Amino acid sequence: MNITMISVNFFIIIVVVAVVIIIVIITIVVVVVVVVVVAIAIAVAIAIAVFFLPFPRLLRSKPDAVKLSHLATRADRKKLDGGDSNQAAVVCSSLA
Repeated sequence: MNITMISVNFFIIIVVVAVVIIIVIITIVVVVVVVVVVAIAIAVAIAIAVFFLPFPRLLRSKPDAVKLSHLATRADRKKLDGGDSNQAAVVCSSLA
């Protein structure tokens, strides 16, 4: 074998290994970027669900007294209808 042939083969092997290493690095970077983007998307979705949906905002914006008076109003209505208001009183006391 010729010296030139050996050096050309060695150069081809080095180029192939370098290309494989570059492809592996690019794949790892792409996977990390995708994972970060998905994590950010999940965090944004949770933030939107917590801060912008009407039901949690309704619960957060009302003070406890308003919530409890609403339950007491329901209990009074049930009592006027002839129902048992003791259960609602237990719920009110457990929430307080």
